[in-house]
Amino acid sequence: MKIALSILILFCATTAFAGNTVAVATLVKGEVFKKKFPVNEKVSKGDVFVESDVILTKNGKVDVQVGSGSVIRLNENSELKLKTMEESKNSGNFALDLIKGMVQTKVANSKSKNKYNISTNTSTVGVRGTEFMINDSTEEENGVYMRKGSAEVEPRNIKNCLITFPVNLVCEEVKPILLTEGNEIIFQEESYDIHPLKPSKLSDMNVIDSFRLLPIEEFHRIRQEYYETIGAYDPSEYAGTLEKFNSDGSSLKESSINCCDPCYDPCCR
Repeated sequence: MKIALSILILFCATTAFAGNTVAVATLVKGEVFKKKFPVNEKVSKGDVFVESDVILTKNGKVDVQVGSGSVIRLNENSELKLKTMEESKNSGNFALDLIKGMVQTKVANSKSKNKYNISTNTSTVGVRGTEFMINDSTEEENGVYMRKGSAEVEPRNIKNCLITFPVNLVCEEVKPILLTEGNEIIFQEESYDIHPLKPSKLSDMNVIDSFRLLPIEEFHRIRQEYYETIGAYDPSEYAGTLEKFNSDGSSLKESSINCCDPCYDPCCR
């Protein structure tokens, strides 16, 4: 009995400290699901996700605000896991796993010690204050496309090899690559290429201009419902998030996510 009780306490303690912030669906179109066993749950606008949730799209797409300062669009036939979601007054730690598919992302450079990574089957992308797109699918080329800012891209399963004398093959992992604004990195099976962005990829990222954050007060209220962030809204907790996300300082207007914003939601046009 004591052993069972100890295990239960340990489980509860682990669960309580698994993440401290949320993600919110701000636009849903078509077939979008939260992966659950045995049956997936259909996602609607305003639904909330927590750490370890997996979002799945079929013939649909979804915009998700991750924490207080980033928005990610998950396109058709894609799957994304919210692996780590933590933020505090001076720092943030977000790790997402793109299991398959394509995402466009905008991340606010709002905190001095912000860590934001997206991992795929081919690379890990570390970003800060960046607009970019990642594609990891079997139907198109796999790559990272940098619209604004820069990112550190760490390729997976690619090695630099050198033949030395006497005949000896020495291999080492490829070091992280700094991908700068206006460039893309394309992955092949055992190599990669970096070159300027194709016009078609720039066009695919135009949707980023429509991304908006929820009003901070509303995001704080939603976060309070899931974690122990008890107390009145404190602007310093999210210092600079909104101003550094939108050049015009706008959000999803003064309304809630349940209202229709024709400037944001194409279904309302």
